[in-house]
Amino acid sequence: MTRNDDALPDMNVLAKAEDMRLYVGIDPGKTGAIAWLQMRKRGGNHVWLRSCCGSRKMPAERVELFRLIEALESPYTSFTVEAVHSMPRDGVVSAFTFGQGFGSLMMALDVLTEGVTMISPAVWQRAIGCMSGGDKGKLWAFAEKKFPGKKIYKYEADAYLLAMLGSHITECVNPT
Repeated sequence: MTRNDDALPDMNVLAKAEDMRLYVGIDPGKTGAIAWLQMRKRGGNHVWLRSCCGSRKMPAERVELFRLIEALESPYTSFTVEAVHSMPRDGVVSAFTFGQGFGSLMMALDVLTEGVTMISPAVWQRAIGCMSGGDKGKLWAFAEKKFPGKKIYKYEADAYLLAMLGSHITECVNPT
């Protein structure tokens, strides 16, 4: 797997043709990630895995986030986002910072995309058959089984699984 950690995706390798589909999974938050699966429909169902931003996980700046979403968007792209919220145990500053980041993400998606599938953690984890119970390690192990031979970092696992689920949702709603 090729990793282009600190740059925008190469537009030449993204889904820009009818025989390609790009499924983007977004796990919002400081320990989340944006990851995508690219699948070719003709000549086999090849899967490419990529994620953004390297060890920083999510884009650090709002402009960077906006440019990434803009680069990923095409008529052949679908976005699946974990529907999250602050938790009662979060501190005031933490909850406010989280809200700002989530708001920036949603603004970029609203402005640049045709639509987004929002799905709560309990629903998407049940749909893929792996309930984490708050343990990201379970989802990481599950992602590594789903994508054997691919290097997946723990913080990317949820995003890859959301992208995988998004591919199933899209194909059920809009079969090609």
